[in-house]
Amino acid sequence: MDARRIIEEILERMHEDAVSLYYTVVVPSTFHVYLPPGDLISLKPAENLFRQDAVRLLETELDALNRDAKPRFRIPFIDDPEEVREFVRNGDWTIQLHENTDEEGAGDVMIRSQIPVPAGSGSEYAGKPTERVTRIGADGTKTSRAAVAPTPQAQRPVWGTLEYRTPSGVKTFHLDRDKIKIGRGGNGRWPDCKLEDVPKDVSREHLQIRRDPLTGRVYLKDLSLYGTTVDGVAVPCGVERHGNEEIDRNIEVELPGGAVIGLAGVLEISFQPVS
Repeated sequence: MDARRIIEEILERMHEDAVSLYYTVVVPSTFHVYLPPGDLISLKPAENLFRQDAVRLLETELDALNRDAKPRFRIPFIDDPEEVREFVRNGDWTIQLHENTDEEGAGDVMIRSQIPVPAGSGSEYAGKPTERVTRIGADGTKTSRAAVAPTPQAQRPVWGTLEYRTPSGVKTFHLDRDKIKIGRGGNGRWPDCKLEDVPKDVSREHLQIRRDPLTGRVYLKDLSLYGTTVDGVAVPCGVERHGNEEIDRNIEVELPGGAVIGLAGVLEISFQPVS
């Protein structure tokens, strides 16, 4: 897919993934574009110009939408106020390019559009984005899926943290639900903790961590193809596979505080409870 087509797809996502209120339409302002390796390499030398062109088109379109939405004259009690809408974005335009690391969809382009909630707005969702992920196949077919809306943070105290190191730095994930799936995601898999910049041996859904709310004890279930360890000891696989079918074997091991979780022998995650 050439650069012009990608920019046009970003513009389409701005339209399609907008959220309509009564007087206001909020459009996505953040776009993460996942490209096949060859396309990404070709575009890298012109990445800054690509981003400038995309932002210019988005801003021009936003201005045009607001011009068209505001009539020059309004007849009281006749014109419907709902038809006069303002199109807005939360935050600056942000466009990032990434490599699509999915083996099965290696030739696809994925665009993740986000509507970030402004931090400091007083909202319980402040800083949490509303997002959709659109996959564009090599044959031009499109599929789109909304991310699961987060439960308010005020109702979810953090009870543990996961920390792992990648070439781009140390990543930290806060555990605030009693059951969390962890993996690198992709191809229809949407883990709660999406591991970024990790080797492909890490499964899309690699493991599950579960906290018993009554006892506070924490358990780990292996969901992977290439295995999981806890402090160097292999964990029995928690699923049985028959072709594309997965059967839950209900096998878990207890996860002690301070444990080091090994994923496929290529990544280590440190688990720390929070009291």
